[in-house]
Amino acid sequence: MCVRGTLHGAFVRGYEVTLVQDGHTTEDLRPWGVPVSPEQVIAHTNTYWTWTAARGRTGAVVPAAEVDFGAAT
Repeated sequence: MCVRGTLHGAFVRGYEVTLVQDGHTTEDLRPWGVPVSPEQVIAHTNTYWTWTAARGRTGAVVPAAEVDFGAAT
């Protein structure tokens, strides 16, 4: 929930948001009613963020090896 909350909070405030696909995790929450494994939760988050869009902006998902912390162009 922290990753999703941060993604959505930044996005609605107008930031360009890139999710590092192999840089987030979760614990097994099935005992508390989440019906899927941690790996499935991560895959779902990566997938839906790839397709997130708003006027003039889109979500991005990249592997850690492709993250560029240089100045935005």
